Amino acid sequence: MNQISMDALEQRDLATFLFPTYADDREARALVAKDLLVLDPRAEEYVYTAEGERQHAIFRMRHAMTWLGSLPGGGRWIVQGRELHCGDALEVVRDDGTWMRVRFEVKFGEDRSDGRGGRIPLLFISLGGGSSLRCEFEIESASFRLPPR
Repeated sequence: MNQISMDALEQRDLATFLFPTYADDREARALVAKDLLVLDPRAEEYVYTAEGERQHAIFRMRHAMTWLGSLPGGGRWIVQGRELHCGDALEVVRDDGTWMRVRFEVKFGEDRSDGRGGRIPLLFISLGGGSSLRCEFEIESASFRLPPR
């Protein structure tokens, strides 16, 4: 099967694709038709087909935030092949499948034994008027992309 464009999936389909366990029949219909999800009758929930697993892994790989420690200056966080710097704009996918614009920052933690020199990524949502709110996220499971230019 050819790779489908996850960025081209409708918002509701992207949310269902990223979080299939909670999908109902109506939400999963389009992804079942594309052979990405199947209903597990024993668990009564939608799970990935083999192709769905493959597509999900590709999506996660393309939209992950990774650490590249071999760069000059001690390493950098990377999204979609671009080094991130404090103040950079990113988008993170929300549970409903929408992409939300955030600002990337780094906090230096006490534990420097993690191979990242203690660099902890932080995300902030702009509230307007110069105010922002720090948002919590799981780096291992969150999906990121660079905002459209």
